[in-house]
Amino acid sequence: IQRSLACGSARHQASCSLKRSCKHIGDRVRLAIPATTPHHQTSDFSPSAGGNPLAKTTISGATAPFYASIGPVLTRYEADLDTATLAPAQSLSLDLDIQYAWRHPILPVFYVAISNGGPGRKGDINKLVSCRIDPSTGDIALFGPAQDLRWRPLHLSLDKQNAHVLVAYNNPSAVTVHAIGPDGALGDEVPRSPDLDVGIFGHQVLVTPD
Repeated sequence: IQRSLACGSARHQASCSLKRSCKHIGDRVRLAIPATTPHHQTSDFSPSAGGNPLAKTTISGATAPFYASIGPVLTRYEADLDTATLAPAQSLSLDLDIQYAWRHPILPVFYVAISNGGPGRKGDINKLVSCRIDPSTGDIALFGPAQDLRWRPLHLSLDKQNAHVLVAYNNPSAVTVHAIGPDGALGDEVPRSPDLDVGIFGHQVLVTPD
């Protein structure tokens, strides 16, 4: 699987990336993930440039779901597009602090990396979980089996075929690949080459356009 792995300093743990729809601010993560994925959606960012494929999505009507997390709690807000206001609608606790999330571009599913670690805390319980989005309401619920991760995850994305979740780690610098079933449920980790060069501080993994 081709990938682009970004390496940098530890300051990334408290930095914001304007090209992502997910922003890390200490233990707080803000997620902007639409509940539905119209086939006519457009995106200003390419995956190779670090952009979320759902950064710009055509949404009909005056409201749209907006997902945000603080610690382990993921909350769905109704965003009023006319007044630019948010109203909390539903919350789901994932037990461990949310590190990053990535929406499946076709299925109503997104993948969330969670851990009891954080900035300055390595953590010893790390998992990858999937959540299903109700297309009619935007409500979220855990879906399918969780996968244990070896280390605290910093970033994740999907491959070009939407068949695998790629997870990046910084301590140690590493990347793992996890299968996705036809229904979007997480499968087993795919064995990786021991010779894979992931640099000294891997904190992002993305597929190349080709």
